[in-house]
Amino acid sequence: MENQEYQNMSQNNNTHIEEKASVGLAILSFIIPLVGLILFITKRKERPKTAKACGITALVSVIISIVLSVIMSVAGTSLLGAALDENSDSSYSEMFDLENDSELSELFEDSEN
Repeated sequence: MENQEYQNMSQNNNTHIEEKASVGLAILSFIIPLVGLILFITKRKERPKTAKACGITALVSVIISIVLSVIMSVAGTSLLGAALDENSDSSYSEMFDLENDSELSELFEDSEN
């Protein structure tokens, strides 16, 4: 009987009681996803709730970064395309109006003489 109680007590001492995950480590994992991955790997057995929270926040951070990068790339490409289309509508002579520019006309006349 005594041996059984001792085994139960030793089993209770070996189980890690963790009430809730560490919010600070989860925030750090969101800001620096590599830290979250390292915490997930190292704390997996001794603090499973904290490890899971760190792993999830690191994964969410990476996914959000990828989505925002794709959105910014698409927006930048479409803005660049719109800017190039706007300039391609007018011809080179219309953009610089070489025929009506008196200073350039004088330069061309001087160079011909």
